[in-house]
Amino acid sequence: MLKTLRRERLRIFRAYLQSMRRDFALLYLAARQSVLLSDLQQSPMLQDVIQQRLVFYWAMSRVEFRLALYSFGIGSVDVRPLLELVDAMRDAAVTLRPVPSAL
Repeated sequence: MLKTLRRERLRIFRAYLQSMRRDFALLYLAARQSVLLSDLQQSPMLQDVIQQRLVFYWAMSRVEFRLALYSFGIGSVDVRPLLELVDAMRDAAVTLRPVPSAL
């Protein structure tokens, strides 16, 4: 019974992580496109967006490792760092929206 419950929790949590990965990827694409379509003044922001992506995937790999340990009954998993990174990418995507050119 306990093993079944743990397996079900892991399945649900993995689906949640997959959803978070997908959300982050969409936000990353939006932020990257915004930077690429914006003025040259924002081009250094592209490095920040790419760095946020690397940090996110590093944090995701740490969560997946912790999840593997949890599947054996060791430790717990904290996704707050991932949520903060998703929020930061969302903020970047919104902040970096391209400014329409004046006609």
